[in-house]
Amino acid sequence: GARGATAGGGGEMWIGSDDDAAGSFEGGSAPPIMTGTLLPALPASEGTTIEIAIDRIGLKDAEVYIDPYIDVSVVRPGGIQVGTKQATPGATQRRPQYINFDVSVHLQTTLEDIEPGSAVIFEFVHYKPKKKKNSVRCWCFIERADLKPGQQVLELYKKPVKTEAIANPKKLNLHTVKPLYLHVDVRRDSG
Repeated sequence: GARGATAGGGGEMWIGSDDDAAGSFEGGSAPPIMTGTLLPALPASEGTTIEIAIDRIGLKDAEVYIDPYIDVSVVRPGGIQVGTKQATPGATQRRPQYINFDVSVHLQTTLEDIEPGSAVIFEFVHYKPKKKKNSVRCWCFIERADLKPGQQVLELYKKPVKTEAIANPKKLNLHTVKPLYLHVDVRRDSG
């Protein structure tokens, strides 16, 4: 599938619905590896750089998604995107209930330039052949205050992406009640 912009206006990001199920690959094979739009790390002289290694995402129906990838962006309060949104390459492996990405994303803004109340947004995107477009299936986030080094498991939320609800997670709906998450490892470098 082709990649497209997923950002909407008004502080919310939204892409269609997932009413129709995506098809699976013949023989359970993985989709072709896509190149993504990842950018190199910022120079350490600019401040504390942040690298987020995306390991895997847990989804009960992991095998049905076509050309899955994850969009990563930094969003200020009010839903204003900071820096460049990046897309991971395609999945590297699939197992029951998991899609592995095994890729690092270098945020295009330093820790010092990320305002309090901001967050890093992760959108799980897949291709829908019937609609001939990419669609966000679920999303999650790390608040600026939680951008500490180490492994983290992030709760998955139903779309649409509601950046204004990050400050009040009670307004967010979990994607699943099953213990399935996005697994990441945050790394910081102060130069």
